[in-house]
Amino acid sequence: MSKKAIVFSAVILLIVSISLAYLAIPRVSIALLAKAYDLNIFYRSVSFTPHINARGDGGFKVDIDLRDVRISKKGTIAGAYENLGALVSAPFDGSLKYREIKGVIRPRLGHIFIDALVADGGDIKVSLKGTFFYTEDRADLDVVMQFSKTLLKKIPQELSETVLRESPAAIEITGRLFKLSIKELSEN
Repeated sequence: MSKKAIVFSAVILLIVSISLAYLAIPRVSIALLAKAYDLNIFYRSVSFTPHINARGDGGFKVDIDLRDVRISKKGTIAGAYENLGALVSAPFDGSLKYREIKGVIRPRLGHIFIDALVADGGDIKVSLKGTFFYTEDRADLDVVMQFSKTLLKKIPQELSETVLRESPAAIEITGRLFKLSIKELSEN
């Protein structure tokens, strides 16, 4: 084989390898996340778009786009909103299908900045912003959960009277250690 043929073959092999890695990284990342947190994650499509040298974003960010997503925590009972834990974990009980999960993250050593991550499922919309410290298994996040009237009707009256409080723009879940605002999805 000539040197040109060897170089050409090496370049083609490199391009194919990079292309396959680009296609595999999102799926591998989701599989690792699912395994680490005992989740089942099903989706129709996924894409991660990296942006390198985005100076305003600290040098590197990734746009995330998942379509037709269902997430469930292994062992969770779907649609059971009988207690506060079940209500707060509703986004992960597997009964809800998200049309899309989109957002922007900035991975760093030991943590991930979540600039915006929105999971829109019609009956529920979950928005995240903050920092996930994966090496410490903790998060400092602003979470907004919006439920449709249909989903709110599934919450037992005893629970809603105990933990849901209406404010001008939201229903709030309050407890001794946290406060979570839940806004009603518009019927538009």
